[in-house]
Amino acid sequence: MRTFIRNASLFCAIQLVIGGAFVLNATRQPQYGFMAAFEDKIRLLHEHDEPTLIVLGGSNVAFGIDSPTLQQHCDMQVINGGLHAALGLQFYLDVACDYAREGDVIVLVPEWMLLTGGTRPDPELRQSMVQESPSSWRYFCNLSGDELKKFVDDQAFSVLAGLVQAGSEMPTESRDLHKFEQAQLPDAYSRLKFNLQGDFVGHHQLGTTKDVAKMNGDVSCKPAKIMKSVVQINACAEALRARGVEVYLAYCPVPTPHYEKHQAAYDSIHELLVKQLDVAVLHHPAQVKYPADYFYDSVCHLNLTGKMTRTELVAQSLVAQSRQGKFHVATKPSERTSR
Repeated sequence: MRTFIRNASLFCAIQLVIGGAFVLNATRQPQYGFMAAFEDKIRLLHEHDEPTLIVLGGSNVAFGIDSPTLQQHCDMQVINGGLHAALGLQFYLDVACDYAREGDVIVLVPEWMLLTGGTRPDPELRQSMVQESPSSWRYFCNLSGDELKKFVDDQAFSVLAGLVQAGSEMPTESRDLHKFEQAQLPDAYSRLKFNLQGDFVGHHQLGTTKDVAKMNGDVSCKPAKIMKSVVQINACAEALRARGVEVYLAYCPVPTPHYEKHQAAYDSIHELLVKQLDVAVLHHPAQVKYPADYFYDSVCHLNLTGKMTRTELVAQSLVAQSRQGKFHVATKPSERTSR
């Protein structure tokens, strides 16, 4: 019996070592899906060593902020931390709390759904996120008891199985994505389509691919749900301010037809946020309503024309805030280069 137990224990130990090696190898595989870009974004956040303007939110940030332009106006290095709205509001707040340092400026730009109640991560996206970006795992450990149990029961095993399968395939490419930034991939939504500051640039030459004027979505002012988002943002902002970090809120862009249809709701949401948030709101929703042909393929994704217009607004809004003594930005684009 002792021999059997010893042999069984040895067998299990060997399998654990093999499985662990597979999983470790899988995390080193070169992943080039859209969500894998989070690996590069947290590397930028981890390595920044001077006051930095960090823009956080879903894909409206990834597609709709031009970091070089923002950096030129604001006299600070810029990191675009935007990726996908379905990761949830708390995801981006946790990233801010993990990586912001004294002197940094955080601009939160949640999609409207994240401000009006959609604060939790989408289960299916969460699974693909962990598979493509293993570093994201820790941001899903703050789930409530029921959500965590469901994640373990329904998803954790499949995630582990996927990692083991990937780990059995030897990597053939370096994990350095910029070595392959000229690669031609069939999917425009790729990790390779982000620039060195975290902006998605793969859509710059594509104009408008869908009629966003026909897209719709319910936007309503439900104070109880909005206040849940307010509580989360205020708690994060308080913690960041204690570390010498300034926090601001900006709005996700809206197609003009959609804004005009739901103007009363947008105005009510804005009034509630201005009243209840402990952070400055950079502009009114009406300032981010843009013609339908300023969008790429959804109501949140601006094309290059829309991106540049929206970035100028954010830059000007931050300059206006700096005049109140919150932090220093250049008053004209040439100031940075003239020093």
